[in-house]
This record gives sequence, C-alpha cells and structure tokens, in this order.
Amino acid sequence: MFIQPILNMKNKILLLFIISLSLHFPLKGQKENNKWYFGDFAGIDFNTNQPTPLFDNGLSSIEGSASVSDSLGNLLFYTNGMDVFSKNHTIMQNGSGLNGFFSDSQPASIIRLPGSENLYYIFYSSGNSIFRKGGYAIVDINLNNGLGKVIAKNIVFANNVAEGMVVVPHNDSGKFWIVYNVIDSAKFQSYLFDCHGINNNRIVSNIGVPIEFGLYVSNLSVSPDNKKIISTALYFDDACLMDFDNRTGILSNAIHLPLSFPYGSCFSPNSKVLYVNHTVWNDITGIGINTLVQYDLSSNNAASILVSKLTLDTIISTFNGEFGQMQLAPNNTIYIARFFNVFLPSINNPDQPGFGCGYSRNGFNISPRTSNLGLPAIAYVSPNPVIPQLLTKDTTYCGNQFAITANYNTGPYLWNTGDTTSTITINQSGKYWVNAKNCITDFSDTINIKLDPPFQFELSAQLNDEECNKSQTLIPSLNGETYLWNTNENTPSISVIKSGIYQVEISRGVCKYADTIAINFEEEITKLAIPNAFTPNDDFQNDSFEVKSACYSVIEAHIFNRWGQIIKDTFNSNLIWDGNFNNQPSPIGVYFYKMTLKNGAGDLVSANGFLTLIR
Repeated sequence: MFIQPILNMKNKILLLFIISLSLHFPLKGQKENNKWYFGDFAGIDFNTNQPTPLFDNGLSSIEGSASVSDSLGNLLFYTNGMDVFSKNHTIMQNGSGLNGFFSDSQPASIIRLPGSENLYYIFYSSGNSIFRKGGYAIVDINLNNGLGKVIAKNIVFANNVAEGMVVVPHNDSGKFWIVYNVIDSAKFQSYLFDCHGINNNRIVSNIGVPIEFGLYVSNLSVSPDNKKIISTALYFDDACLMDFDNRTGILSNAIHLPLSFPYGSCFSPNSKVLYVNHTVWNDITGIGINTLVQYDLSSNNAASILVSKLTLDTIISTFNGEFGQMQLAPNNTIYIARFFNVFLPSINNPDQPGFGCGYSRNGFNISPRTSNLGLPAIAYVSPNPVIPQLLTKDTTYCGNQFAITANYNTGPYLWNTGDTTSTITINQSGKYWVNAKNCITDFSDTINIKLDPPFQFELSAQLNDEECNKSQTLIPSLNGETYLWNTNENTPSISVIKSGIYQVEISRGVCKYADTIAINFEEEITKLAIPNAFTPNDDFQNDSFEVKSACYSVIEAHIFNRWGQIIKDTFNSNLIWDGNFNNQPSPIGVYFYKMTLKNGAGDLVSANGFLTLIR
C-alpha cells in the first residue's frame, strides 16, 4: 500500500482506487514473462524485436501485478492477487475473490507447479489488508477450453506477512523459495515450494529492517544469480541488502543503505550493480525530492558499496514517491514505474556501473496508458523434470555387501527387495531395480551387481641351496587369476637370489590383495678355497697361488711383500701368482694378499689374508 500524505493529490488517488477494482500483475524471465500488464490498463509486449505497448489490459493496478505466458510467449493469464484474468482479458472462471490486496506493493507471483504442464500456483500477500497472511490459489490452465479455471484459492500457509514478497529459485532445479517480510519485527520467513506443493515449515531469518507501526509497505528484490535480496521498507530511512542462501532459505550479512523512504529496487543482469529509488519528503512545503541511485556491488564490501553510491536522477514533485517499482525485463533493460506518467524511465545498460548504465528518464512510451507504482513480478515456469538415471552402471564390487543408492532426491521409492528407502544394502549378486516418482510420473531403473568375495594370503619362501647359486622361491598361499610382483614378473612364483623386500599382488575378479616378505642372504665363502702357502719349485705340486672354486672367480688380486710393496697384480684370473717378481724368484717369506671375487649370483666379495712362500 502506498500512502499519499498530501491533500492536493487526493482526487487522483481516489480515482486510481476506483478504477483498480480490477487489477493485475505480470512477471518476467524467458518467454513466460514476455508480456507485461501494469498501471492504468498498460502493457508491454517483449515478443517483438523492439518492445511495443499493449492496449488490451483488462485491469488497472495501483502497485504490483503478475502475468505468465507459455513457452512461445503467448499470454496465459494475469492477476493482482484479487482477480485473475484469462488470456481474453476477462475474469477467469472462479477467478475473483482471492485474498490478496489490490494495493499491496507485491501482491502476487506465479509459478507453474514443477512437473506439471497445466497447474499454476498464484502466491499472494495481503500485508496491508486485515488478513496479513500469505496464501495461494491454483489455476488449471487446461480447463474452460484453454481459458483456465481457478480450482482452489485462499489456501493460507503464512501468517504475519508484510507487503514484501519475492520468489527465489532454489539451488536444486524444480524448487523455489517464497520469501516474505514479517510484520512488527526485523525478520523474514522462507517457504519451500516444489513438485509436492508448498512446505508449511517456515525458515526464519532474524535480520533486516523492522516492518512495524502499522505501515507494512515493503518491497523485496532478488538478484539474477539468486544470491542476494534487498528489502526496501517505505517510511523507514533504510534499505537492507542481504546474502541469500538458496539452499537453506536463510538471509544473512545485512548491509544497511541509509535512504529515506526507499521503495523500488532492482539488480543488474550480472547481479553486480544495484539500483534503488527513494524520496526525501518535506511535510511543510509538500515537496518530495524523488531520487534514483546506483550502487556498485562488485567488491561485496559494505564500506566500498556505500561509497559507490551514485545519483542518476532527481525529480522534484508534490507527490511522495514519483518513482515506483523497478523490474528487469527480458531484453535486459531495467524499467521503472513512474506515478501517473506515460513514460517509463529505463536503464538500458544496467551491468555498467556509473553513468554508462544508459539511464533515460523518458525511456519507454506507453501512451495513452499511464504507469502507476507497480510493475509485474517474475513468473517462473520450470521445465518438466528430466527423467533421471536413478542407478549407476552395472557394477562388479569387491566385498560381501554393497550399498545401492537411487540418484534422485525425493521419494517415494520401491525396490524389488521390498525396501522403500533411497539406499539399500545387498549381500548377494543379482539384478536389482527401483521405482520412483517425480510427483506425477513413475519411472524405474535396473542395475546388475556382482559381488566378488575378498580374500587374503601369505607369501612364503623356499630355500634352494645349489652348488654355486643360493636362491629362494617365493610362493603365495593362494591361487589367483593374475599376479604382479614388484620385480615386474607375473608368474605364480618367482626365484630370487638377492636380499630385499618382495611383494606380490594377486587379483581374483575385481578383488586384489598384496603381501610382502623380506629375504636376507648371508654371504658365505665356504665354497671358496684360498691357500695360505705354496711352493713354486716346479714339482707340479702347489706350484702357484690360485683360487680353486667353481663358484667364485677372481676379478682382481694384489700381492704385497712385507714392506707393503706390490709385487703382483692379477685381473680376471683365478691363477694369481707364480712366485716370481720381475721374472726372478721371490725370496721365501710371508706375503699379504687382497682380492675381489664374484660369486654365482653376480655379487662381489672381498677377501684378504697372509700367504707363505716356501721353496
């Protein structure tokens, strides 16, 4: 309700109240919002290349209205929260007597029931009437030869509501929030609406501007990204910008914009620029300074937002509220209602902060019709829910149990096991199906589950003590389908000749299990015969110093005399020294040797000791 405080406008207001006995509200979005009806029998058609005025409006409204079209942009019906008009601009069958109020700022919004082709809900507020309740009516557009019929009305679900009401799409497709101001408090209440209808459990947010003293005039606007809501409360020097969680319905993080008598507001298409109009009224002079301002929200910082305030226009008049509601149209232009005027001010490039936003006071001519204080609310027509893939692809799972979940967030469910929960746990392989319902359509899905039993095994080692090569055979205690060793072998068992950590992974079906074993070979030189004396006297017995072993070969050896002088170097030969030095017989005595050998596994072994030369 907009209250006119000055006497010289009395006759005009009276006239408007008389002609608004038939009122209406349109909305905006896709084609469903392409026809607006508002003001004194005014309208705009956005189906044309350039918007064109409409002159077939059947009602007149002081403030808000709502209308909805089909997917081609053809009008279906419109309303003011009190009367519903069909597409032929006459009152729809059973379409009068709704408990909305003709001069509430936001008396109606329209949503097609998600999942339905023909049922439309009209949500309304009656904040300035004796009811002060939120309710709804239901239209079946298929009845009465396609002109529609109101099949239910005045169903109350919210109490203590002010005039401010806005619809916000939920984070989940096919769900919506209906948000109201709460009277006599700084609170909001949000109600969830989906294919099951309205949920009467309200979500309360303790935030905002108090709507009190019997002056329950408020407006709510939501940003196109559905993340912010602004509340303008007429007769209070405050507009409140808040974050909105469209998953939970909670409002938070209020930023208060100090504006006297704020009324209309609108966000830019990219949700980063905000436009608000307000009035500074002088009771003595009877003059109102009506101002349109802009805020840059891109910083999301309260101080920066307040500093960014820019005045776009000021109109001085004898009416307290020259500017009315603001709405973003399908052509991404913001239009502003201007009281009793043939021109709608427009913002043609609203995403652009500053004067580049393209504001025009005489933006759109609706002559000979006139605007009042309201513009249509946005209508929402959800596409019919796509039949989801309830279950995942056929699955083979390693385990004795498996949980199957239907990927759909509402029931009821019915499984072939008899369960009715969204998730079931099965303990045997087989085919499973589930049936669900998306409000009006039954659908089902099937999945094949194979359970492979998990297993364990132990890895053991078997010693193989051969003549020269000591090895161990590693054997798992369980047969598998495939094997993968950390040696990159894929045989059921392997033979190892070196110390280390060995692991094998066995698979059976989709199940896999691994075990590890540590192998340690202690070096032995038991099969290595190194003499400690020899007699190089050409008697063919022990005439040279040599290593006699089939398991070891000499890589290099060095003979030292007692003074540490090297007298013989030998490489890659088990015959190390014949007892000569510089082709002369070496003297009898004790010598020292140092050598490196290689065993059958390829490992290098060091050996050293004393050697006695005897003649």
